[in-house]
Amino acid sequence: AMAWVILNDPPLLNLPRRDLKVPILDPTNIAFTWTPRHTGSPNAAFSTEYVFRLVEIWPANRNPYDAFLSQQPLYEVTTDRTQILYGPAEPALIPGRKYAWQVQAKDTDNRDLFKNQGRSEVFVFQFGDEIGMPENFRHEGGNESTLSVRWEPSVNGEMPEHYRVKYNEVN
Repeated sequence: AMAWVILNDPPLLNLPRRDLKVPILDPTNIAFTWTPRHTGSPNAAFSTEYVFRLVEIWPANRNPYDAFLSQQPLYEVTTDRTQILYGPAEPALIPGRKYAWQVQAKDTDNRDLFKNQGRSEVFVFQFGDEIGMPENFRHEGGNESTLSVRWEPSVNGEMPEHYRVKYNEVN
């Protein structure tokens, strides 16, 4: 008797590419795509779903594989498609921070059909540039009911669209 036994390879990650700086868009709109490598398999071609996971890399020099093993994902979703669109309904990403993503292929009948438990490699991307702190902050007068302050935008990082000013009354 002859038998054909094979474990399928996990998905190949496409976008966003490894070590890419993803531009900040308003609203957030990041397409994550991957390529399946099991579609020629008679066992896994039609019974596969994907678990997409996203984790924050903090501090920035942290090993991304360690981050996946030691912390809860920032975002996780299961789909039968080979892409997801990360939009404004998902958890907000922090400008300048690095994030890692991974896709796991799983058989819907819980059969072990994939190498490395179906886990792809891990890709890291940076979400835009860090937003810099305002510079040259100064008080320019006021009275008992008003206060006038001015500042210059930071020369480093992204230009913010809005500022939020908070103050505390003293005494």
